[in-house]
Amino acid sequence: MTHEMQSFILGLAAGAGGYLVVTFWLHPLLKYREIRGQVHSDLIYFANATHANGLNAEMERRMWERVSANRRHSADLLAVFEVLPWWYRKWLACRDRDPRRAAVHLLGLSNTFDHTGATVRVNRVRAALGLPET
Repeated sequence: MTHEMQSFILGLAAGAGGYLVVTFWLHPLLKYREIRGQVHSDLIYFANATHANGLNAEMERRMWERVSANRRHSADLLAVFEVLPWWYRKWLACRDRDPRRAAVHLLGLSNTFDHTGATVRVNRVRAALGLPET
């Protein structure tokens, strides 16, 4: 086998290996971190939009946006958890982070309209995702 052929085969193998690592490891990790950041941002943005009955139209609109965003993030977390590499799921478990538990609490938060119950759910979501307190 010539030197050029060996270089070609080695380059092809390295390219294929790199593609597999990026597609099946890095892309799901980056997607998880993106969703986690969106959840954190929305928890801050919608912090006061819990019970808007009798308030102005803007607060009522925000409340329904919060409901929709929490449901979407719940579904996104469950979907991305299934494609995370096994070693990253183990690492999350070692750090006591559980995106599935966070998804359940986000769904519960979308159905909670009183401030006390929402605060409890928000704290549980933060704990499950390892988000800092604000």
